[in-house]
Amino acid sequence: MYPAFDAVIDGERRRPPSAALMELIDDHYFSTMGLSILLGRDFTVEDRDTSPQVAIVSASLGRFVAKGGNPLGHRIQFGNGPGMPPTECEIVGVVPDVITGVQI
Repeated sequence: MYPAFDAVIDGERRRPPSAALMELIDDHYFSTMGLSILLGRDFTVEDRDTSPQVAIVSASLGRFVAKGGNPLGHRIQFGNGPGMPPTECEIVGVVPDVITGVQI
């Protein structure tokens, strides 16, 4: 079981109903995995570590972030570990929910 964590969404600290994982991927990940963008846009080559940070979230996380509304444009902070500042990202896209691992 993953530990519970708090997220900061648009400056408000909230506890998601389940764990969310952050993965660093490139602009070909979703097409390679056969996943379509449900809302917003995919990553582009312009989304670099020197540009404003953006995120594509699952449909479930998007509903949580936007309280059932449109998650695009909302800002979410992810922790980077002890002693490191969090990363704040703007949500630019939504993909279907996917099970990426099974815990036994």
